Amino acid sequence: MQEPSKRLDIHVQIVIFTTIKNYTVNQKLYTDSQKTDINKTGPNWPQNSNIRMLRPGFEPGIVALRGNVQIPSLEGFQEYLESSLKLEKATVRNRMVYAKKYHSLLQTWNFSELAKMSIQKRGHVMRALSLLSKYQGQYEKWQQVRNNYQLKWSNTDSLNSFRKINDENNDINSMIDWVRQSVKQFPRFANVLIFNTLTGLRPTEAVESFNLLSSSSRDYLSKDGRRLEHFRFPSIFIRRTKKAFISIMNKHIMNLVKESKYEDLNYSKIRLAFQRNNKKCNMSYCRKIFATFLRNEGVEPELIDLLQGRIPNSIFVRHYYRPQLETIYNRVADKLDKLNDLLTRT
Repeated sequence: MQEPSKRLDIHVQIVIFTTIKNYTVNQKLYTDSQKTDINKTGPNWPQNSNIRMLRPGFEPGIVALRGNVQIPSLEGFQEYLESSLKLEKATVRNRMVYAKKYHSLLQTWNFSELAKMSIQKRGHVMRALSLLSKYQGQYEKWQQVRNNYQLKWSNTDSLNSFRKINDENNDINSMIDWVRQSVKQFPRFANVLIFNTLTGLRPTEAVESFNLLSSSSRDYLSKDGRRLEHFRFPSIFIRRTKKAFISIMNKHIMNLVKESKYEDLNYSKIRLAFQRNNKKCNMSYCRKIFATFLRNEGVEPELIDLLQGRIPNSIFVRHYYRPQLETIYNRVADKLDKLNDLLTRT
């Protein structure tokens, strides 16, 4: 009987040795082979290192400057501006930019650099440092040093004011022409532009008011429906430095809202639409037209100030000026009818 054949299994293990070149850059291990497991558990391996990977030849100093740099003296300052002071986002960004750049002045207290700046830039820096000093509890010292350097919040340039008044390109007729042309070129924003001119609000306030009136007018209008009562919405219209109290209503203003298709607009949308068409968005003209037109029609400056959210710091206004508002409101409403005809005239 033949014996069964035995199967012989031979396992051959082939070991291939490859030469792996290793080199380090900025304390990082690099290799020519991506399959090697050499030193993967070591502290210098990229995945295990706490040091940020840099490309060979890349300047470390450039990477270090990227991102938000944390400044200890500014910790919590942005939250203070947003939550405690309830400033607008654009204002918060502005204050933070200048606070980050010039916060060291509240440590050295050498304000000679501020005196060399332009009036506009100095105003931005001083506003940021003033708020920062309040946040840090150094406001009294800020006031003292500012007075020692004789730094004022604004220097009234009478010559510059005269030039603005005397500028024929920005007189009331030129500004009204701009509104008319913009209404034709941008029919989507026509009602908002005319609404802004008839209320005399700031551009952002006008858009907010238009949206609010479009969505609901129950708590916004006065009981007789003849005034917009902005003061009922303090989070929108009663800001720290800019305020709006009331606006006079008439049939034209209400029709502007009723005739428009509801769209949640904002000032940025309007401004960007103008920019995309290579046009300058001069919505600030609307507020200037309102004030100039009413003054030319004989309306008292004190009343114009009130309608534009300003309460003059004078003894007369604060203690003695008590007009019969109902009569004045009726007179202003008639003037606004005339202004509306001027804006919509073809």
